[in-house]
Amino acid sequence: MSSESNNSRPRDVFLDCAKGLAILLVIMGHNIQAGVTDFDANLAFRLIYSFHMPFFFFISGMVTAPWFIKFTLSGSTLDFQRGVLQDVFAKARRLVLPYFVWALVAYIFLGYSRDGTFVDRLTVLVKRPDEGLWFLIALFEITIFLYLVGLLVRFSTTVAHRCGFAGGGTQLAMMIGCGILGYLALKMVPLEAAGLAKVHFPNFYAGLIFAHLTKGRMPASVPLVAALIFMALAPAWHRLGPPDFLIGVPLSAHFTRAFGIIVALSGSLAMLGIARFATNNLPRLPLSALTLIGRHSLDIYALHFYFLVVWPPVLGPLVSSLLVSTALRVSRWTALIFFGEKLSAKTWIERSQPGRAPRATAL
Repeated sequence: MSSESNNSRPRDVFLDCAKGLAILLVIMGHNIQAGVTDFDANLAFRLIYSFHMPFFFFISGMVTAPWFIKFTLSGSTLDFQRGVLQDVFAKARRLVLPYFVWALVAYIFLGYSRDGTFVDRLTVLVKRPDEGLWFLIALFEITIFLYLVGLLVRFSTTVAHRCGFAGGGTQLAMMIGCGILGYLALKMVPLEAAGLAKVHFPNFYAGLIFAHLTKGRMPASVPLVAALIFMALAPAWHRLGPPDFLIGVPLSAHFTRAFGIIVALSGSLAMLGIARFATNNLPRLPLSALTLIGRHSLDIYALHFYFLVVWPPVLGPLVSSLLVSTALRVSRWTALIFFGEKLSAKTWIERSQPGRAPRATAL
């Protein structure tokens, strides 16, 4: 889903395609979940759920990589602090505000009002973000923690340079080492609300490192090998337990976690290969449709739950979500409230009329 730190740069069609594919997988998974009684036994559901949210975090790490590299491996500490301060406010607007606004929408339209007041509902959501649009809060928590990792990278890289170790290899080693240390530190944070951030920080940081390593030039062999690994392992993955071959194995919980990471990472890299193929080979019309879906992945994520009963599956919820998204983005204020857009951002109507001057906003 969209990253604020990337808004000042030209959009990356490849990453928009990747986000479009990711949100389509989310809708497919939720359609199966809503329509199949024993969905955990459904192979398609298991294949999608084994990597679709890790894939979103991986993409988010890729989107964040240019910002992270710019402010941690170059520039002054003051620039880093200013960049962090600006990004905190941007991420709060882009992620935290929609999380609570859509919590209110769900409270009104999905029947949560029967369980108590909205304050009671907020208390539940603060303690257990997975009761709402948990991706938004988990991504916010991860990016906040990433600033601390960035400080550690800056410090360790500076020390290494003073000791005579310089070059890209040193920087990469410091990034990987500090990321591992940061993950271990995050796991020690005694906050239940940070549980999903702890789970998905490795996926996010792996995407960041991957983007730094490839710099937009992913070798063709990477997604191919990843796809082979995914096809071999993913059918054995289970959402609520270990794969069959690990049942009864000592330390099976640790092996299950490692197995899940391998499946998620291989699935993510395979999907990046599909996104790259789509970017390079799709005709203009379907490519534009896929990138449109990717650009509005946050909107679709928030809205599609309300349209899972719309036929046909996947397409019905997708089109319905895009229509409502378009309506909510007519006004800058509703775009801000529901999707965290900057008030200075043009509405879709203004973007469709490039010669028209922006309307003045009331003070």
